[in-house]
Amino acid sequence: MHDAYRVTEYGDFNTVANTFTQGLRDLPTDYAARVKNFLAEYLGNPQHPVPFGGRVKDFEHLDDWLADTHASPYLLLAAPAGRGKSALLLRWCQRLLARRDLAVAYFPVSIRFRTNLAGVAFPALVALLARLHGEEVPADPNMSEEVWRGLLVEYMARPLPDGRSLVLVLDGVDEAADWTAGSGLFPLDPPSGLHVVLSARYLANDQDADAWLKRLDWTRQGLARTLELYPLDRTGIASVLIQMGFPLDLLSTRVNIVSELYRLSEGDPLLVRLYVDDLWERGEAAVRFQPEDLRAIRPGLAGYFERWWKDQRLLWSKEAPQREAAAQSVLNLLAGALGPLSKDDILSLLPDEAGFGTEDLQQHLASLARFVTGDGVRQGYVFSHPRLGNYFLEERLSEAERQEVEHRFLAWGEQTLAALNENRLESENASTYIIQYYGAHLERAHADAYTLLGLVSDGWRRAWEKLDRANAGFLSDVERARQAAEHEDAAATKRWRPGPLYGRRDTLPPQPGKR
Repeated sequence: MHDAYRVTEYGDFNTVANTFTQGLRDLPTDYAARVKNFLAEYLGNPQHPVPFGGRVKDFEHLDDWLADTHASPYLLLAAPAGRGKSALLLRWCQRLLARRDLAVAYFPVSIRFRTNLAGVAFPALVALLARLHGEEVPADPNMSEEVWRGLLVEYMARPLPDGRSLVLVLDGVDEAADWTAGSGLFPLDPPSGLHVVLSARYLANDQDADAWLKRLDWTRQGLARTLELYPLDRTGIASVLIQMGFPLDLLSTRVNIVSELYRLSEGDPLLVRLYVDDLWERGEAAVRFQPEDLRAIRPGLAGYFERWWKDQRLLWSKEAPQREAAAQSVLNLLAGALGPLSKDDILSLLPDEAGFGTEDLQQHLASLARFVTGDGVRQGYVFSHPRLGNYFLEERLSEAERQEVEHRFLAWGEQTLAALNENRLESENASTYIIQYYGAHLERAHADAYTLLGLVSDGWRRAWEKLDRANAGFLSDVERARQAAEHEDAAATKRWRPGPLYGRRDTLPPQPGKR
């Protein structure tokens, strides 16, 4: 396959997709389609190209690190959201497929494409590496997250049998829902020939990449190197414009499009894309910019959305106050979600006073189509780029508003759990989202062990079983409850108090509806 493959501008998408999903179909649950959809979003094909440019120096930095026999085995690419980390790494991996001496494994951790759960990410990574080692994936569908983690570390610690070096790229670990990339995830004494690249966005209060190095326990000298990903410069923006098919006649207007886009986007590839779409797309559904309009907008996402809300208010006319409030409510929920939401999910989460049904929801989502993808049935609604979700959650909402959004998810999960255990809700009718992500929401809210132990119930087990025909997801929830109880007991013991929970049946919370 490596001999036949030659990198072109777009590459052979089927070859790339099949290479990066080899082994995934061997799992009890097939995750190949999710990964292929991610690849299509970032790579495109000759019929539907995805623009990419301005990263020649970044490719050189990656190639130099890989070629340096004395370089650190681990490379961290940490940068603000929307900087173009996934596009860069995926294109680089695409280029590496032409090399006979390398085996490349790439996996995206993505909210939008539902690969951010531990029950997806770790089995998938093990499957990718097992195929490269010429071994079969364990057939037990009930293996816990900890076992999959152990297998992943074991595979990374072993050289490939065919003598090739392994390049493993784990892209977007900041989007992980119910797990964290931390100490113990990668071998601290990696073998010769192992190269690991990990990408993540800066989290709140992160000053630089050192914060992620500490989370990963990659602080030992010589273990890891960091790569800074800078914004696009004017030349890079011009390259992207040409690839996007931007009307060249507009480049010769009295407004310097490249300079204005550089000022507005600050070199952010996502903002470049949003502005260019607005400038040259045609349609009556939205107000479009004229090149001259760019001068009045302030830089960054805040400036972009100020203009967008202003245009929407003009379109909505007298209905603007109600439509804006409804759109903001939906955006808030999507920003607080850990995965895609169906129409029914959103309606379950909206406050009663919102007062709209399915048809109203569709109308509100239509106005958000530039930023939100999905149909709410086959594919849940989710932001088209994680940067947008981060913006609405971290910059647009106050702390009180963020807590209110989180409370809605927690209350919904609590109600679902009670209804399942009281047999008021059939397992097949429970929301897929809340079954998969309620435990992660509890952890994000720092719920105590007593609350987490509520997941150790028969109703919750049956719902998981309906979802994935196995107990792996349920066992992950059991494990998070066990760890929380063990942690609280250890903390109590240090204070010379008896452990309140761990190992004591009499302190387990009663299942809702049970006596």
